[in-house]
Amino acid sequence: MERHPIKDIEEADEVGAKMLRDATKAVKALRTAVAWFPDEETKLARKRGAERARKIKTASLVAPGDVEEIWALGAKRSWGDGWREMDNDKLNHLLQFPGGKPALFAELRSKTGLCAWDADAASTFVRENEDMEPLFLLWHQRVGVAAIVDKIWGSALNEGNTPGILIADEVGVGKTALTMGTIAFVIDAYWVQEVAAGRGKPAGATASINLTNLRPAPILAERPYFAGRDAIPNLPHVIIVPNSLINQWYSELRTFFAPGAVEIYRYPSAESEFGDFWNGPWATSATPLIHRIILVTHSIMATLGKVFDTRKGLAGHNSHKASDETRSIRQRKQASKCLWAGREFLSISIDEVHEMRNLTAGFYATLEVTKASVIKLLASGTPLYTGPMDLCNIGRLARIQHFMGKEGDARDKDHIKQLRAARRAMTQEDKNDAAAHTIRLMAGEPTDDEEPEARLRIRKVTSAWITNIKRGYAGRVIRRTVDSKTFDNKKINDTLTPYKMIIVPVHLDDTELDINKSVMAQITGSSLVATLDDSASFNTKFYLDGRTKVAFPHHTSPTYPAVKSLAEWQTVKSSKVDTLVNVLGWHLENDEHDIFIWSKQK
Repeated sequence: MERHPIKDIEEADEVGAKMLRDATKAVKALRTAVAWFPDEETKLARKRGAERARKIKTASLVAPGDVEEIWALGAKRSWGDGWREMDNDKLNHLLQFPGGKPALFAELRSKTGLCAWDADAASTFVRENEDMEPLFLLWHQRVGVAAIVDKIWGSALNEGNTPGILIADEVGVGKTALTMGTIAFVIDAYWVQEVAAGRGKPAGATASINLTNLRPAPILAERPYFAGRDAIPNLPHVIIVPNSLINQWYSELRTFFAPGAVEIYRYPSAESEFGDFWNGPWATSATPLIHRIILVTHSIMATLGKVFDTRKGLAGHNSHKASDETRSIRQRKQASKCLWAGREFLSISIDEVHEMRNLTAGFYATLEVTKASVIKLLASGTPLYTGPMDLCNIGRLARIQHFMGKEGDARDKDHIKQLRAARRAMTQEDKNDAAAHTIRLMAGEPTDDEEPEARLRIRKVTSAWITNIKRGYAGRVIRRTVDSKTFDNKKINDTLTPYKMIIVPVHLDDTELDINKSVMAQITGSSLVATLDDSASFNTKFYLDGRTKVAFPHHTSPTYPAVKSLAEWQTVKSSKVDTLVNVLGWHLENDEHDIFIWSKQK
């Protein structure tokens, strides 16, 4: 069987220029385009495949989009191969998930958003109510739980750090449900352990749990040790979420878990209240710690991180420290009140972990919580946000050995050194050719030119770095997309809530077209094109100065003054924003409105 060029890159110790050319051509080739869309007519498949191929920039792997594309292509190949051949019944038996859900999950969910935890709505949660539907984890989410369990439980007693897992599922696949399913599985396994040992039984808010359901899940038959320990500790869970999603997480927890199955706490946002958090309802609750979940926002983690001096070297008293070592303390009194101070947690789940990718105060505060946690689940649909270092720092948060300590730092520095050397070796002519090649591609112009050899050398160095990073994760990545397949070879997207994609065309007027053509001409002019080789300059010149003109043709980045009246809006109106206003206005005006149908005359 002929090997695929991308697979060659995945497994190679060294990546050569020819390998990169072959992989690029394979991705752009029409025969591969057809393979991406096997269920469509060949002509349409080729067209859509070519459109997708154009999204893969051939300019440089330094650009985040390039690295993400190759990372995603590689990760799609393995996301639970040991479990994905199992049908629903086998998977449910393996996990002890009757009906496709953990014992602590609710039986029903409301289609209109009612919550069984609310006293006035509880009586409506009956199967006869047309507003109710069965609640369960989708097949691929149960596969994800099985894959996580396989990484946490083992056959050997070896207490110490258990590396975390990066849940890199595409947006819409269900990372939130997977996280909650894992927490519920661990709680259930804890009570199997406690009842079997005669140490106790569920009490407090969970006293009504049916003890007849407390039997070991078959998946644990050959995995007796939890994270290298001989027992699951009775410890709480922490979930760190973006500020904008905390209400959604709170609602989802109350939807998936049966009323009273867990207690949900919100960590305070005011610094003055940090220390008192543990002295209020938390201290008086009779609910076992393992049934308690603390929701914390990203901004709170940034506030907590202020106790550290994150400056490098002597200035911050961090000389000779590895990137993942605890930073020096500058607010000792406040440090004793931090979330992690003197605490241990059974699990930490970090949603949108890519927002923690930089070595800032928020990163170091989050790092302390991961160090204090047994299970570490890091979720992001875009783990690679700006460059390879994103993945390295996420690996540090996950406590994966490859990225930890001074050895991890040295590995990164070596790759960065090689990358800088390759870039310094580029002549001005190389930079001009590479930048012009990039502009033509991004502008949508056809080009059959071979990529400049100097830029290929940069791609070779960066590809080697990416290969090293992926090996460092050592299979601790779960990545599914809506195109991933189920056990019966169907797309998992077929099991997700259906949605419709409506294409709304934007027609620029003559004035807008003239403005945008003028800006693009300036960008691609000889005086600027060489500067676009640098990714930062490219982002500034092309995206900020160029692309923003499509939405705001009468303004210049970064100044966008507020429009104070409709009359003023008419003088600076853009077709793109006006189209958006029309779409939003239509849907916000009345919930009964049907799908927005656009026509050029509207």
